[in-house]
Amino acid sequence: DQMYLALRLSMAGLLTGGGESLPILMDEAFSQFDDNNTALALKYLHNTYGNNQVILFTCKMREVELAADICGSSVHLVEL
Repeated sequence: DQMYLALRLSMAGLLTGGGESLPILMDEAFSQFDDNNTALALKYLHNTYGNNQVILFTCKMREVELAADICGSSVHLVEL
C-alpha cells in the first residue's frame, strides 16, 4: 500500500510536469497503514503537497484526527 501511494503521487507529479497544481484525490489510502505510518504519510503530504488541494475520503476518525493534528486549520471536514 505504501508503494502504491508513492506510485500515485509520482504519477501526479509527472502528469502536472511541475506546472499546474492539481487536486490529489485519495479514497481509503491509509486503510492498511498503522497509526505511525499514517501520521508519517500525512506529514509528507502536508509538507510536499501543501499547495495542492488534498481530498481524503475515509470512514475512520483516526485519519481525521491525525490530519487535524498535522495540518491544523487547513483541514476542512465534510461529513456525509
